[in-house]
Amino acid sequence: MSLVRRLMILTVAALSAGCQPASTRGDEVGSLTMITRPDFACELPAGINGHQVTIALPGGRVTAGPSSDGGIGTFAGGRWFHVFPMALAPDRGSYAFVVTSDGVPGAPRTGDVRVHTIASGKEQHIWTGDGDIRPLAWTEDGIYLDRNGSVWLVDPAAPAKVHRVGPNPVDNLRYGGSMFVWFGHGAAWGVSGSNPALIGPNRPEFADQVDRLNLADGTVTTWFRAPAQRWVRILGVDVDGRPFLGLEAPPATVGNATYPHEPDELLLLLTGPGQTTTIAGAGAGLRPRSATTDSHGTWITATGSLWLYRNGTVSTVANVPDSLYATRRRPAPSFLPAVPQGQAGADLALSGPCR
Repeated sequence: MSLVRRLMILTVAALSAGCQPASTRGDEVGSLTMITRPDFACELPAGINGHQVTIALPGGRVTAGPSSDGGIGTFAGGRWFHVFPMALAPDRGSYAFVVTSDGVPGAPRTGDVRVHTIASGKEQHIWTGDGDIRPLAWTEDGIYLDRNGSVWLVDPAAPAKVHRVGPNPVDNLRYGGSMFVWFGHGAAWGVSGSNPALIGPNRPEFADQVDRLNLADGTVTTWFRAPAQRWVRILGVDVDGRPFLGLEAPPATVGNATYPHEPDELLLLLTGPGQTTTIAGAGAGLRPRSATTDSHGTWITATGSLWLYRNGTVSTVANVPDSLYATRRRPAPSFLPAVPQGQAGADLALSGPCR
């Protein structure tokens, strides 16, 4: 099961049980070690080794959030929610979720698409359809859904016009490997395997090529193929919707277990079919794990550090001290000597824009 699908299933389960308790302030737990202080002030919601926190910049003060159970979620409207970021409305005032029902014996499974308004706590029914339905993203076009492996669009203002993306309908899962997870600016992006025999259904979050789905006509084209002995991961998108890419060695497989490698020291921006710009290369010290774009630029996380790509320059903002929370070593256990052990350090994940 893919990381994205696991997140979606956890999201539906959490929301079906009701919203999680939320808080905006907690105990101060320490500070980041600042390297390059931003010339602006904001609070960055994040997770450090599974603990919800907010990071006050430019000083780096870290304040604990309400949860330390490993469920980071998304920060919006001054509250934490167990929902993945792209389920938020463009104005971040609502989020979409699906309540699944198996119905009576013999009846098909249905998915009830709903919208939760953060300020009021009210829920609104949008549309119900047969099959396995999960939210993919909420953009200016409406709410994109994965319905039985295909991409659908429902507009909350006109739900009767729900339709499969086309007129060239596309399957969301290609070769058992591709899932379109980044939406916006008329396109959706996902990864897939050029050789389905090598890349199976359990690793769709990264493979060896990047596909672009044209949301107007449903056509799919491959824009990037990784070099030999490398797989590619989509880390996020820039303000124009172009993907940031990271490369790494194919995961090591031992029995039924798969162990990903530490990312390469490389950050790319996909600017066109077969065209990339190197944002940070060998020697920069950046092994990127995620990219989150907001009004300040693009925040990039790496093991134990926070970076910022702004005005054409990437710089280290801060390091995460081991003393904040128990650190982890990524990615492989010590009994696999052939797999690089990666960097020891904090697992940093961002949960929203810096505001």
